[in-house]
Amino acid sequence: MTNKVGLIHVRTGEYTEVDPDVARAWVLRGACVYPEAADVVDRPAHYQVAPGVEVIQLTRHMDFLTGNVIKYVARAGKKPGNSKLQDLKKAQVYLRMLIEDAASEDAAQWTPDNEEN
Repeated sequence: MTNKVGLIHVRTGEYTEVDPDVARAWVLRGACVYPEAADVVDRPAHYQVAPGVEVIQLTRHMDFLTGNVIKYVARAGKKPGNSKLQDLKKAQVYLRMLIEDAASEDAAQWTPDNEEN
Protein backbone atom coordinates (compact mmCIF):
# COMPACT_ATOMS: atom_id res chain seq x y z
CA MET A 1 0.00 0.00 0.00
CA THR A 2 1.34 3.44 -0.98
CA ASN A 3 1.45 6.24 1.55
CA LYS A 4 -0.76 9.16 0.65
CA VAL A 5 0.06 12.84 1.10
CA GLY A 6 -2.53 15.37 2.16
CA LEU A 7 -3.00 18.52 0.05
CA ILE A 8 -5.30 21.53 0.03
CA HIS A 9 -6.51 22.65 -3.38
CA VAL A 10 -5.71 26.35 -3.88
CA ARG A 11 -8.88 27.19 -5.82
CA THR A 12 -11.46 25.31 -3.79
CA GLY A 13 -9.82 24.92 -0.38
CA GLU A 14 -10.74 21.22 -0.42
CA TYR A 15 -8.52 18.64 1.26
CA THR A 16 -7.44 15.58 -0.70
CA GLU A 17 -4.93 12.75 -0.35
CA VAL A 18 -2.78 11.64 -3.30
CA ASP A 19 0.42 9.75 -4.05
CA PRO A 20 3.61 11.67 -3.15
CA ASP A 21 4.70 12.07 -6.80
CA VAL A 22 1.32 13.53 -7.74
CA ALA A 23 1.43 15.81 -4.69
CA ARG A 24 4.83 17.20 -5.68
CA ALA A 25 3.64 17.90 -9.24
CA TRP A 26 0.47 19.64 -8.07
CA VAL A 27 2.36 21.78 -5.56
CA LEU A 28 4.94 22.78 -8.17
CA ARG A 29 2.14 23.78 -10.57
CA GLY A 30 0.60 25.93 -7.83
CA ALA A 31 -2.64 23.95 -7.85
CA CYS A 32 -2.29 22.72 -4.26
CA VAL A 33 -0.41 23.41 -1.04
CA TYR A 34 0.59 21.14 1.81
CA PRO A 35 -1.73 21.59 4.82
CA GLU A 36 1.07 22.98 6.96
CA ALA A 37 1.63 25.70 4.32
CA ALA A 38 -2.05 26.66 4.19
CA ASP A 39 -2.85 29.59 6.44
CA VAL A 40 -6.63 29.71 6.62
CA VAL A 41 -6.62 32.92 8.67
CA ASP A 42 -4.03 35.16 7.00
CA ARG A 43 -3.84 33.56 3.55
CA PRO A 44 -6.98 31.57 2.74
CA ALA A 45 -6.75 29.64 -0.53
CA HIS A 46 -9.96 31.14 -1.92
CA TYR A 47 -8.32 34.60 -2.04
CA GLN A 48 -5.33 33.41 -4.07
CA VAL A 49 -5.74 34.75 -7.63
CA ALA A 50 -2.48 33.15 -8.77
CA PRO A 51 0.30 31.31 -6.96
CA GLY A 52 1.67 33.79 -4.42
CA VAL A 53 -0.78 36.57 -5.39
CA GLU A 54 -3.65 37.49 -3.08
CA VAL A 55 -6.68 39.65 -3.71
CA ILE A 56 -5.79 41.87 -0.74
CA GLN A 57 -2.61 42.94 -2.55
CA LEU A 58 -4.88 44.63 -5.09
CA THR A 59 -7.88 45.70 -3.04
CA ARG A 60 -5.99 47.39 -0.20
CA HIS A 61 -5.35 50.28 -2.58
CA MET A 62 -9.01 50.68 -3.56
CA ASP A 63 -12.08 52.18 -1.98
CA PHE A 64 -14.36 49.79 -0.08
CA LEU A 65 -16.99 49.29 -2.80
CA THR A 66 -14.51 48.75 -5.63
CA GLY A 67 -12.43 46.42 -3.46
CA ASN A 68 -15.46 44.28 -2.67
CA VAL A 69 -16.40 44.00 -6.35
CA ILE A 70 -12.87 42.75 -7.11
CA LYS A 71 -12.81 40.46 -4.06
CA TYR A 72 -16.07 38.69 -4.87
CA VAL A 73 -15.29 38.32 -8.58
CA ALA A 74 -11.81 36.97 -7.83
CA ARG A 75 -13.01 34.39 -5.30
CA ALA A 76 -16.17 33.40 -7.22
CA GLY A 77 -16.54 29.64 -7.02
CA LYS A 78 -13.45 29.18 -4.86
CA LYS A 79 -14.66 29.65 -1.27
CA PRO A 80 -15.98 26.45 0.24
CA GLY A 81 -19.70 26.78 0.91
CA ASN A 82 -20.22 29.64 -1.55
CA SER A 83 -21.26 29.00 -5.12
CA LYS A 84 -19.82 30.97 -8.02
CA LEU A 85 -23.24 32.51 -8.63
CA GLN A 86 -23.56 33.56 -4.97
CA ASP A 87 -20.21 35.40 -5.05
CA LEU A 88 -20.99 37.04 -8.39
CA LYS A 89 -24.31 38.28 -7.02
CA LYS A 90 -22.47 39.76 -4.04
CA ALA A 91 -20.12 41.54 -6.45
CA GLN A 92 -23.17 42.79 -8.35
CA VAL A 93 -24.57 44.40 -5.18
CA TYR A 94 -21.38 46.42 -4.68
CA LEU A 95 -21.12 47.24 -8.38
CA ARG A 96 -24.69 48.53 -8.34
CA MET A 97 -23.77 50.82 -5.43
CA LEU A 98 -20.74 52.10 -7.35
CA ILE A 99 -22.91 52.83 -10.39
CA GLU A 100 -25.47 54.67 -8.24
CA ASP A 101 -22.68 56.76 -6.65
CA ALA A 102 -21.21 57.61 -10.07
CA ALA A 103 -24.64 58.58 -11.40
CA SER A 104 -25.19 60.84 -8.37
CA GLU A 105 -21.80 62.48 -8.88
CA ASP A 106 -22.56 63.08 -12.55
CA ALA A 107 -25.95 64.56 -11.70
CA ALA A 108 -24.40 66.84 -9.06
CA GLN A 109 -21.90 68.18 -11.60
CA TRP A 110 -24.46 68.84 -14.31
CA THR A 111 -25.26 72.41 -15.25
CA PRO A 112 -27.06 73.76 -18.30
CA ASP A 113 -23.73 75.21 -19.48
CA ASN A 114 -21.97 71.84 -19.66
CA GLU A 115 -24.80 69.98 -21.38
CA GLU A 116 -23.75 68.39 -24.64
CA ASN A 117 -25.77 69.39 -27.71
